[in-house]
Amino acid sequence: INLAAESLYPVPSRVEMIQAMREASIQANQKGSMLLARYWEDHPDLASPTGGAEGDASFTTYAVQMEVDRLTQPVFDHFEAQIASQEAVVNRFRFLSPAILAQKALNDISGTGVDRYRGFRASFDRFLTAWQDFFFRRISERALISSQELDSLPKFSYPDEPSGAILGRVLPAFAGLLIPVVAIGLYANRRLRNYPVAG
Repeated sequence: INLAAESLYPVPSRVEMIQAMREASIQANQKGSMLLARYWEDHPDLASPTGGAEGDASFTTYAVQMEVDRLTQPVFDHFEAQIASQEAVVNRFRFLSPAILAQKALNDISGTGVDRYRGFRASFDRFLTAWQDFFFRRISERALISSQELDSLPKFSYPDEPSGAILGRVLPAFAGLLIPVVAIGLYANRRLRNYPVAG
């Protein structure tokens, strides 16, 4: 099942992803000044009234990094879409394989399942955006961070999945394992009762 899923929905190779990031970085660095000018047009509230901020390397670096992220996002989106498609194929046929049922159930119980990972990634992405916005605004305003502001720094929090959601995924897997075992056991018991024992 895994082999079929990987054949139907192959993911980009790591080399391809690294190459895409390298090319995006080269393109963005070549357009540094233009990217910075476009950023100030899109965010006039952050531009320095004297225009001094526009010469800062930190602002150019930030604008370049945003462009790199924009250019590489389609590669990462394609990667995530292929992984999601693979997961959908495995989920569709998981009841045909006791090994897959057991593995997915154990992953969910141990907290290493796909759903928990996706929730963690979403929480981290929100935190990263808030963290970058917090510091970039301070940089653009030429503001020093006071000791009182340290408590207002963005903090990462991950609300763990409720137990009910985990049970909702684990119980069907256990049922998928238990029902065939019980059915085979009952069938075997009935056949053994009719089997003549030589004495």
